[in-house]
Amino acid sequence: MLKKVFISLAVFLLALLGVTPASAQVERLDRGHIDAFNVTADGGELTLDLKEDATGTHVRRAPEDVELVVGKDAYTDRTAEVPEIGKAGYLLPQTQRSDLIWPGWDTQGARDVGAIDLEFVEVTGPGEVYLFQTGSFGSLDAVLEGGATRLESGAVIAQEEPAHVHANWLFTAPGTYQMRVVAEGGGSSSNEATYTWVVGDGEAAPAAPAQATTSEASATSAAPAAPAAPASKASTSSAPKQAPKQAPKQEAKPAPAEAQPQPEPEQRPDALAETGTTVMTVPFAVLGLGVAVFGAAMCCLDTALRRKLLALAGVGK
Repeated sequence: MLKKVFISLAVFLLALLGVTPASAQVERLDRGHIDAFNVTADGGELTLDLKEDATGTHVRRAPEDVELVVGKDAYTDRTAEVPEIGKAGYLLPQTQRSDLIWPGWDTQGARDVGAIDLEFVEVTGPGEVYLFQTGSFGSLDAVLEGGATRLESGAVIAQEEPAHVHANWLFTAPGTYQMRVVAEGGGSSSNEATYTWVVGDGEAAPAAPAQATTSEASATSAAPAAPAAPASKASTSSAPKQAPKQAPKQEAKPAPAEAQPQPEPEQRPDALAETGTTVMTVPFAVLGLGVAVFGAAMCCLDTALRRKLLALAGVGK
């Protein structure tokens, strides 16, 4: 009884924290070797899981507990030049890059069964997914049944012999993709596994609505386009079309220039203030002139008196 109470309490606390047991166990892999579709057989019974060497060696996980992260550094526009693709996107190359995940598949664990088909029951996401290999001379080699390069719902990888294989993966848009996959071989089927790919900046995007299956997409593309709105009578008449008259543009009248204040003359700190001519200037000038005349007259008088005194004293004889 107490055990059940403790379990219920733990689940309640996790719910309050926004953590569920499933989300707490999700492992995000953003680099390293991964056998995404790892098929094994035990007594003829097939098992499909994921095997990775990113967190250890041959670590096997349930695909539902893993997020395969395709970083933004995987983006390239070189695939737009490939005629079979014609689109840019996030590329996981066939040869390993140390900064990206390196996904592939391995059926060697089901060697006793022989040929294995990996069937993509459903592929959803915001863009398209392409799966292909690069040949020895740069050619594009298909790995999907029927020679297709686009990986969509209903596609099949027909692995005729047990093998460990890698290929090029291309996602044309950022966001979250999901793939539901089943392995079949020897008359039996494996468990259905769901793989989640987070493409772009490494942050989980809102779940994208499921894309239409191949038949639905074909029906959508074949549907006629909505008729255009009927044109006006003026546009269908035989008279030459005239551009609608536009109201004459009102040219803005330039605003009258405002009088700019004249800058005040710059004064040095050691310069005297310029006071200009005042009413007392003329009187002072006259007074100064009078003093000068008076001084000159006094000098002349002094000289005359000296000569007269000298004459009286008989110096001049």
